[in-house]
Amino acid sequence: MSDQPSSTFKPIKYNEPLILRNSKVTNWPCYQWKTKDWLRNCADLQLNFRIHDKDSQQIPWENEAITRIDATLDQFLDWRNNKITQPNNSFADFDPANFWAYSSYNHLAKLPYESSKALIESISWSSIDFGSHLGKDGSSSTLWIGSTGAATPCHYDTYGYNIVTQIVGKKLWILFPPSDAVNLYPTRIPFEESSVFSEVNLCRPDFNLFPKFREAHPYSVILEPGDVLYVPHHWWHYVKCYDDQPDGLCISINQWLPTDNTFDSLCEGVTSLLINTLFPFYQPDDENWLNDSTDDSLLNDPSMIISLIGKLSSNQSNLCSKIDRWIDYIPENCEPVQEIDYNQLMAKYFPDVDVKSIHNKQDCENKIGQQTIEHPAKSIIKCFLKPNVIELISKNILDEIRRD
Repeated sequence: MSDQPSSTFKPIKYNEPLILRNSKVTNWPCYQWKTKDWLRNCADLQLNFRIHDKDSQQIPWENEAITRIDATLDQFLDWRNNKITQPNNSFADFDPANFWAYSSYNHLAKLPYESSKALIESISWSSIDFGSHLGKDGSSSTLWIGSTGAATPCHYDTYGYNIVTQIVGKKLWILFPPSDAVNLYPTRIPFEESSVFSEVNLCRPDFNLFPKFREAHPYSVILEPGDVLYVPHHWWHYVKCYDDQPDGLCISINQWLPTDNTFDSLCEGVTSLLINTLFPFYQPDDENWLNDSTDDSLLNDPSMIISLIGKLSSNQSNLCSKIDRWIDYIPENCEPVQEIDYNQLMAKYFPDVDVKSIHNKQDCENKIGQQTIEHPAKSIIKCFLKPNVIELISKNILDEIRRD
């Protein structure tokens, strides 16, 4: 990478998602791998896949997956291509025509090094000229592997910004600006660390429950192999594996870049304190309010979190100063991701959905009596955990500290 950036810009002006087509990612060794190379270089890599029904019309929450499967990449590919020969392949019970599988949030640094070494060394973030804070190799990267239809619910990340590369297959990204938060009905139930979800089912929105969603401003882009996407701080995004052909693979690699903003950490600490205090007492036995029900580490001793909040809030310089939340430079040939009309979005990417019936007021009113009644405690706790409430609590914590 050259000593001088390819292009500089003012962060506020470019607080919008950017797409770089046919980037220098095409020079990465893993981009040039064929399927046999992926199988050879990642042969011992054990991944966890969640399985969902393709016909489901619900939000694909992780905690509502049909099941989870630990499998190798070759087992996943045998399943995806209807070539299962191994008797111990756990995918065998699920027809790939009816189900999709997704292995997400695979932090390469947390995987056994000998299994991930080749992949880590095949990634060269510093070569793509996308900000000065990217690492050199893939040690800070996260791997995502899925089949067509696999999706991540609409959410925003509470920390930093996101740089995403598409390696194999295609992915649909639907994004919304931070100003659309009120239109997307943010929730922390189900809870996932550093993720604020939308209660709106983007593919089949219920305008009776979520009328403000009509006023949202979606942006959309299809990431193709070799593309790089910049997702700015607090931009909402829904992601779907759009095409896994010709080999049955949809692979992307990303890196989250933290911003030196301790206030974000304070807000997340306050959220964790409330969750760890309230969930154990009020979560019904037949419900699961954690998005990843297998991650017990999300629930900690509240006293530990109080101690952490105290340390964070004592760092007045970071909490009170205005801190740059965006990348410092980008390649010259980046393009902004385009805003799209909602009806056009549905017609283009979800042609099987009857948009007219979704917008039909009478049809929405007919659903009033069909809505599932939410547990009263859950409704109250969701209000406590709203991002604007958490920010208010965090600011009050700072005010108390300043007076001490």
